[in-house]
Amino acid sequence: MKNKSIILLGIKHSGKSTQGELLANHIGCPFIDIDTVITEMTGKTPRELYNENGPAGFMEAEENACIQTAQKYKDSQVVIATGGGICENAPALEKLRQLGEFVL
Repeated sequence: MKNKSIILLGIKHSGKSTQGELLANHIGCPFIDIDTVITEMTGKTPRELYNENGPAGFMEAEENACIQTAQKYKDSQVVIATGGGICENAPALEKLRQLGEFVL
């Protein structure tokens, strides 16, 4: 999978971030956690955004984080851990799909 990124999908607390970091270290590329990108962009955790802005507000922030990540790493190989509910956010998934392969 040379020059293709690996995007990890799965339910909450299934180990995407833990395994993603290990995988990125193993293949020698950066690790990106979409929840961390959301926090850096908004100054709030995903849970805070969800509680304050509801599902639609959170999904918008999640999509924006995926847009930023896709733009920043379009020419790089990275391992990305997504949030546990991203499968319900088709626009966010579409942004990441252009980077590489989804792994469940």
